[in-house]
Amino acid sequence: MKKGYKSLITLMGLPSSGKSTIARMLAKELTDKSGILTVVIGTDDIRKIIPSQLEEFDPDIEPIIKKLTLNNVQFCLNNNFIVINDDMNYYKSMRHELKQIAEETQAHFILIHIQISLETALEWNKKRGLPVPQEVIKRVYHRFDPPGDYKWDTPLVTIQSDKRSPEFAIKTILSKLLPIITSPFKPQVTSPPSKPGINEQIDKITRKMVADFAQTNKNPPLLKKISNFRIDYIKNLPNKEILIDELEKDFSQKLQEFVTRVKQAK
Repeated sequence: MKKGYKSLITLMGLPSSGKSTIARMLAKELTDKSGILTVVIGTDDIRKIIPSQLEEFDPDIEPIIKKLTLNNVQFCLNNNFIVINDDMNYYKSMRHELKQIAEETQAHFILIHIQISLETALEWNKKRGLPVPQEVIKRVYHRFDPPGDYKWDTPLVTIQSDKRSPEFAIKTILSKLLPIITSPFKPQVTSPPSKPGINEQIDKITRKMVADFAQTNKNPPLLKKISNFRIDYIKNLPNKEILIDELEKDFSQKLQEFVTRVKQAK
């Protein structure tokens, strides 16, 4: 048995995509093969200890649940566990928070994308008795930040869970994962742990503005186009050092112009 080193394995994907099944199976395999206890931590686990949150969703409680989840992740990494974060992690900023924790605890950071079509996710959720409101799945789908813009945000493995069995997924993941977690972590001594830079600030601000727009505009096709527009806007910014207050004004204006063009094209 090879010795394993503490690692943060971050899952990302839609609700009802099979993440939890893969997380549990992977945890058992890693504990057996790496010699390090592997734990699965996600926001759903925290919700289970707050009965009222299971009975009736309270958005005011969600920041507390998120904070408790991140604290648990950090605690386990500090105690040299392998941690699988079983969450949607659909925003780039969510994934960046976890990356920072990995850097601070000197743990490997690995992304695994569990991919599925929206139609299949809705179908699987229905078969499970609708534990997640269908509208939530649609909303996450339209707001999902695709990975790959940065090296740190590029998945080690992407699994098409609606086309491959969980057993195949585990075998594929392990083939890529074991060489990493059985190698010592090498901290980047030449640079401190990364902090949110201008790109992360732009991402966070524009994402919030799109989310605010979505609160009063329940039109999934339009929201999907707006999500793609936001990504293109960030990529095509001529000056990434644009002042934040100027960014908000500029993006708001261009967003309204884009929405007007889309509506006029109908």
